[in-house]
Amino acid sequence: MEALIEHEVSLLGGDHKQVYLVGFSEGAQLTGYMQLAQLKVALGGVAVLDGFPLPPLFDWTDGSGASYKGSDMRWMLWHGADDPIFPANFTLTAWDRIFDVLGASSTKVIEHTEPGMTHTLVKPEFEQLARFVRGGT
Repeated sequence: MEALIEHEVSLLGGDHKQVYLVGFSEGAQLTGYMQLAQLKVALGGVAVLDGFPLPPLFDWTDGSGASYKGSDMRWMLWHGADDPIFPANFTLTAWDRIFDVLGASSTKVIEHTEPGMTHTLVKPEFEQLARFVRGGT
């Protein structure tokens, strides 16, 4: 995954801020893991759509295992309120704890729980994602 990201960065003149990593469910788990535990730079943004943090992320007590925890990260967390796979409150609390441990709570540009949404993708989520990629909230 890191090699693919670096390939995309090379196509964009070496600017990591022009690359966004987005994932749903298991892909969202990998997305968060890549930015926090593998990459050494911040991407333009990271969007976690209905994904619970993978170990070792949710086990961190001091964030010493993080590969990157800069304040220039940008995060979008979107979750279905009725997700039966990764319950929303439990999942978002786990992500919030990770950002607190890293001192990176300010990097969460968007944290949204969609009422009535299960473990799926919905049109408003993509609309929000488009605004996020364009630099908005």
